[in-house]
Amino acid sequence: VKDGIIYMGTDVGGMYALNKKLGAFYDMTMKMPDDVAGGVPGIAPINGNKDIVYVMLSKESLDTRGFKDYSDVYRTLDGGKTWKEMNFPGRLPNYGLIALPIAADANNPDYVYVTTYFSGAWVCKNAMSNTPVWENITPKDVKFSPYIDLDLDLNKNDIMGAVVIDEKELYKGRSKNVYMSSYAKGIYKSSNGGDE
Repeated sequence: VKDGIIYMGTDVGGMYALNKKLGAFYDMTMKMPDDVAGGVPGIAPINGNKDIVYVMLSKESLDTRGFKDYSDVYRTLDGGKTWKEMNFPGRLPNYGLIALPIAADANNPDYVYVTTYFSGAWVCKNAMSNTPVWENITPKDVKFSPYIDLDLDLNKNDIMGAVVIDEKELYKGRSKNVYMSSYAKGIYKSSNGGDE
């Protein structure tokens, strides 16, 4: 819930928003890319700006990484009228029923954090630009299986879970404290906005 709007993603390609003031749902799907079919497993609105929303969209087409089903991060700056693919380099296969953690920093909307099942934790520090760049910030002791299929043996493969931004304190123009979870290792905290 951000600015009186409730966002919902479905596992079959839909995204809807409820404007509490108007008491009505509206469909945000019509303006999304045509090849989005696997769902909207993650949504990160910006607190204080209802026009900026980052989402994970599951797609069913070949990408440059050779996956048939995959997800990517998309951004809207105009409340869902237009969407831009952000070329996320991590591995995000299409799992329509699994939420993919994504969080955007309300203190600096250029900062977007993503945790994955297969390729760790990532931050984009220029998410508002036309050429967003992603950086892997996975803790050094977190391991991943080289296979795209989820290996539930946590001795071989760890799974990054939630990502939460504490927006109360600032560090160099962005939120200072970022928390990420790992199923095998517990909770990690960055006290410098995801730098380490």
